[in-house]
Amino acid sequence: MNDDERHVLRIHHTTLLETLDTKFMIPFLYEKGIDFEENCFDNKLARPERVNNMLLSLKDKCHFDLFIECLRHDDSYPYIADDLEKELESVDSCNGTVHNQRKVHLFTDRRQNVSDFRHKMKRCSHEKDFDTFRECYDKAIGDWEYVNNHRIKFNQQQRQKAADFCHAAYDAEIERRRVFYEKTPLKGDVLDELLRMCAHTSLPIASDTLFLARYSSALVMAGGSLEEGLTYIEDAEHKMALLPACRETGLVLYIKFNFLLLKHERDRTRIDKEELSKLGNSVISHFSTESDTISNDFKRIFLLKKAHTCLDMGVFLNVIGEFEVRDVHIEEAERLLNELHRPELWERMELRAKMVYTAIRSRLAQLKDPERPAEAIKLAKKSLQFAKRGHFPKEQKAIDYNLSLLSGKQNA
Repeated sequence: MNDDERHVLRIHHTTLLETLDTKFMIPFLYEKGIDFEENCFDNKLARPERVNNMLLSLKDKCHFDLFIECLRHDDSYPYIADDLEKELESVDSCNGTVHNQRKVHLFTDRRQNVSDFRHKMKRCSHEKDFDTFRECYDKAIGDWEYVNNHRIKFNQQQRQKAADFCHAAYDAEIERRRVFYEKTPLKGDVLDELLRMCAHTSLPIASDTLFLARYSSALVMAGGSLEEGLTYIEDAEHKMALLPACRETGLVLYIKFNFLLLKHERDRTRIDKEELSKLGNSVISHFSTESDTISNDFKRIFLLKKAHTCLDMGVFLNVIGEFEVRDVHIEEAERLLNELHRPELWERMELRAKMVYTAIRSRLAQLKDPERPAEAIKLAKKSLQFAKRGHFPKEQKAIDYNLSLLSGKQNA
């Protein structure tokens, strides 16, 4: 266990001594490969003493997540497990990080399969692979419709499995529309389908949390105010308290990041770079609890977001205001871009990420050598090519506008 985890056990030490019984815990932990000293088995000792000896032994031998799993085994001490995890999340939040131990008991064994399926659809959108996207979408919807129409043939787990994939497909379609800035009707369309599916999934609380985040985004795209959108994000954050850090909670913070950046753009105010950097780190941390592939892909997205935020670039890569960009922020943007050159981040660069990356490099070149815009123009043209290939309309408009300004300077 690390220092934070040991600290949590110390905080709850008295409760653990008063409540736990080694005879319920040691057999489970022994089967998991944990060896114990003889004093943990000594029946001459009072129960609290045996528990104390067990805890002293576990702090160096047992991972925190295995200890939590043991507390939940056969529903022995689930309430204590909840208290310990909440305490650990509180400790980690003070440090601006999220503990990577996941409350896996909340999720089904197929969680990884659904996450991989959903992430595949996300990458299809960012790579403009609409054929594969539609194939995945149609299959998931069709499978659910068949299962739902023949419910008597399927058990609850089979129905939930189909619902999980169907819910993921609807969510992917909503995201695809957002990426290409196609407005999603607030009623009578895919949002209604997403909401309808929530109750059928294996973890409705996660599905509900995601729905609130998606609805807030669609609301703002449909002309609703950012303030109203943020109220739905607040509701989603309240539900997040009942979940571990995961993809769904990361997406809530992802959308919140975009809203706060849009608010600076709307109000023409200087970006609070420290606030957004901290929020961006939280997003990365939440996604880090998923598989390495998913975690790295979202890390790449937010390294890019943090980089263009440092340079006063908005959600769609437009320059916000005419504020002076300090050298410290230029250096930070360069550092973030350099971090992307790690193989696990660079080799899976999607078309959209390439567009953003080259747009940021163009902005950097512009800021570092404003009197000689040739390099900035060259990079802006390359970014514009990516935008056109991917049909990213809002970004294309912003890049095109900045390119016209740069070209005007060159011709002046």
